[in-house]
Amino acid sequence: MTDDLTGNLFYRRDDWEHFLLDMVSGGDFSDISTFVDQVYPPGAAWDFDLLLYKGQKLALRGTRLIGFEKEGCIVFPSFGIEVWAHVAPMRTLIAHHIAYMQAIRAAWVGFVQETGHIRAATCKAVAEIDAGLCVRFDSQHNAYVLRGGHVIATANIINSADIPPVVDRAGENLKAGLILPVDVPEEDIIPPPPLRQFHFPRDVPCIEAYHIARKTGIDPDEIPF
Repeated sequence: MTDDLTGNLFYRRDDWEHFLLDMVSGGDFSDISTFVDQVYPPGAAWDFDLLLYKGQKLALRGTRLIGFEKEGCIVFPSFGIEVWAHVAPMRTLIAHHIAYMQAIRAAWVGFVQETGHIRAATCKAVAEIDAGLCVRFDSQHNAYVLRGGHVIATANIINSADIPPVVDRAGENLKAGLILPVDVPEEDIIPPPPLRQFHFPRDVPCIEAYHIARKTGIDPDEIPF
C-alpha cells in the first residue's frame, strides 16, 4: 500500500488486508479501477458539489451522483455502501470514501503491473532451461510449466522469490522425464461487469426508492466509520 490511510474514516486494517488477500487469490478489481479512473480521478477527493434535494443532500461530480443522504446514512450507490451520517460531516465522509477507493485502485494497478513482471520473468527463466518449455498461468496465479502439452512442474507464483524453486523443479523433472498428472485448467476469464454510474436528475427514482439495509445485532459504536 503506497497511501497512508490510517487517518481515513473508512480504513480498517482487517478490511484492507482482505482486499490484498483477495487480489492474491485471484480476485478481480478491474471494475473498481475503471470506475475510479472515470469518476474519481486524481485530485477528486474534495472536488464535488453538495446539492440539497427535497431536504436531503446529494454529492455530485458534474451530473454523476456520488452519494446521497437517506434515513440517517450516507449511501454510495455505485458500491452499495451505506455509512452512518452522524459520525462526520457529509463532505468529509465523501472525501474519505473517494480517497479510500482511489487507494484500492492504486493497489490493484500496482498488483497487476507487478504480476505481469513476475510472469514475464518466470517465462524467461523457464525458457533458459529449454526452449521447448512454456508456461501457462491460471486466474489463481498458479504457473504450469509444459513440454509438449504435458505439465512437468507447477507452483503458485505471487512474487519473484517463488520463481527459482519452480525453475529448479522444472529442470529436475525435465531431466528425469517426469510428467505430472495435472491438467491445466481451461478458464474463460470474464471480467466483472462495470459498476453502474448514477446520474442526477436521471436517477432520482433510485434515490427515492432506496431503502437502508438495516443489520440487526450490530452496535453502531463498533462500526469503524
